[in-house]
Amino acid sequence: MYAFFWWFVIATPLLVIPAWWVIFKKAGFHPGLSIFLFFPLLNVFLLYFIAFSKWAPRPFESNFSTNSADS
Repeated sequence: MYAFFWWFVIATPLLVIPAWWVIFKKAGFHPGLSIFLFFPLLNVFLLYFIAFSKWAPRPFESNFSTNSADS
């Protein structure tokens, strides 16, 4: 029983922080803010801050070549 609890406590941050890190980075915020999601009440404030603030997203980066000589 306790082994599952500790596995959950360790696995949850390892799965959640990288995902939110990318979301914050793509939204134009400092990605380190994702660590604050594990603090009670601060996480609610942070999600509202992200939801209602003006985003400064990065420019679109295409992985495809637009060179017509390739076709």
